[in-house]
Amino acid sequence: MDPVEVYKGRRPAELMMTISLCVSIGIAIFSMLYLSEEGSFLLYFAYVWSIFSLTIIGVLLQRVFTARQIMNIELKPGAIILKDLTIEAEKTKAVYIKGYFKPVVGIKQL
Repeated sequence: MDPVEVYKGRRPAELMMTISLCVSIGIAIFSMLYLSEEGSFLLYFAYVWSIFSLTIIGVLLQRVFTARQIMNIELKPGAIILKDLTIEAEKTKAVYIKGYFKPVVGIKQL
């Protein structure tokens, strides 16, 4: 029987990106709504942009709060198993590691 190493892991939160995107989209929406005149094309574009931006912010915030669950990472001699996803060693093109104290690992498949 092959030895299996099990580690705990979680997806990156990208909290700073979410906060900066919320602030920049908020500033853009406020400036478009404040500077546009009644009945102009810019006002209608601001409404459409607001709906689109709020949808993106909602998805990002949902990811921050729900996708951060701890998962088991099983390392086997020929594969890595993440939840229900098996990544075979033969199908791996590259492994990227970013960070030192809290490293983020990325796996690029063929």
